[in-house]
Amino acid sequence: MKHYLIALLCGLVLLGANGCAPIDTDNAGTSQARLAIGVGEVTEALDSDGVAFRLNTVVVAIDKVVLDLPKGADCPSQSLNPNAVCLEDIKKVELEGPFLVDLIRGTWTPEIEPVALPSGAYETIEVAIKRAKSDWSGVSGPDDVIVGNSFLVEGVFSDGSTPVRPYRFVSDLETTLVFEPEAPVVVDSDTEVVLNLRLQATSWFSQSPLAACADAGELPLEDEVVLVVSGADAPCKDIDKTVEDAIKASTTWSTGSP
Repeated sequence: MKHYLIALLCGLVLLGANGCAPIDTDNAGTSQARLAIGVGEVTEALDSDGVAFRLNTVVVAIDKVVLDLPKGADCPSQSLNPNAVCLEDIKKVELEGPFLVDLIRGTWTPEIEPVALPSGAYETIEVAIKRAKSDWSGVSGPDDVIVGNSFLVEGVFSDGSTPVRPYRFVSDLETTLVFEPEAPVVVDSDTEVVLNLRLQATSWFSQSPLAACADAGELPLEDEVVLVVSGADAPCKDIDKTVEDAIKASTTWSTGSP
């Protein structure tokens, strides 16, 4: 599978690799914003017993990204982004996908362009994730593991007493990830800014004894890969749902300069 991602995860890479176009003078009082999403510089997540699970691949399938406009702000005259729609009646900017985002490499497929945003204080960004389809850009075909799923995590783990083993977690959850800063993020006019969305990957497995469940035979194997799915008995039962809940609760975001 071809890997991708919205600088959201491990070594945040700024999106819009082709650079920023000049600020549009028709959009007075706006900022040219680039969206980045990733896991930051995190390379592993610990399970509840402290076993390290390395993150080699983290991919999310995104339907759209929605930003609430600041109070009193109007839609800009031009979006700068062919995928962006500003809805004046409900005061929201929507970036319409679908996108496949590699959260480790910080790349989007297809590439995402900057968007013009009115100046002001931003409080919420919503990222709607959905199950990927075989005809999406970046999907290798109907057998690609991301097809029918919205989230993919792959890597390796070892508790020190057993050989290194590969693992895979997939989720077909369709939901909205809500990113809220600790304080409103102020975007100044006539500037370039990066909106850095983060998923705190260190917390994803912290409530789950993944390695112990694998050792107990509660997690099945597929081509020697440990699959993180629900086991039959506690504490392994519904372990996949515990990971999903942790991912949904791991959102944060901030702003910075390109």
